[in-house]
Amino acid sequence: MRDAALAELGETLPGATLQVACVYGDLSVHLSGRAATGGGMLDIVDVLPIQLRNLRRKLPKDAPTRLLTMDSTQLRLPDGGYDRALVFFLLHEQPLDVRERTLRELLRVVKPGGRIVVVDYAQPRWWHPLRYVWRPLLKVLEPFALDLWGADIFRGVSKTLIAQRRSRSFFGGLYQMAVLTRSDQPMAPE
Repeated sequence: MRDAALAELGETLPGATLQVACVYGDLSVHLSGRAATGGGMLDIVDVLPIQLRNLRRKLPKDAPTRLLTMDSTQLRLPDGGYDRALVFFLLHEQPLDVRERTLRELLRVVKPGGRIVVVDYAQPRWWHPLRYVWRPLLKVLEPFALDLWGADIFRGVSKTLIAQRRSRSFFGGLYQMAVLTRSDQPMAPE
């Protein structure tokens, strides 16, 4: 899934990129490298300072990356300040109302024409051998993940804010990547 997300974002990342939530592995290191290659900047936000400290140790000292402690539903970031945003396996940890607030914040901070890439769980196809093992497992370990089964990952997002959208499934539907392009319509006040 890491490689699919990186391919979607591109080899170089000019401008400003936002990653919401730290992830395990080396995804953030690759994003930072692509931002450096493109002359861009990467901001990574997470609600847990320990996650950011762990990530800091992985990044090169000269990485064009800021690590910011924030809640994804209340980003203290400027409107339209980012060319793109990535949310990698975060939404399954959030109840539907929190997930909708996170997506609304992403739409606020991404420029018109900018993209939001979301990678998360999905409903495996009926023939997938893990489907019948995965569901009871998720019910216990990640109960909000089941909300993503068969549902539009961008539900609750105003259709006027979406210029384009597409999605793709992986590993027999076990995972999904959804890409939204932000329209030029202004955000309605809450």
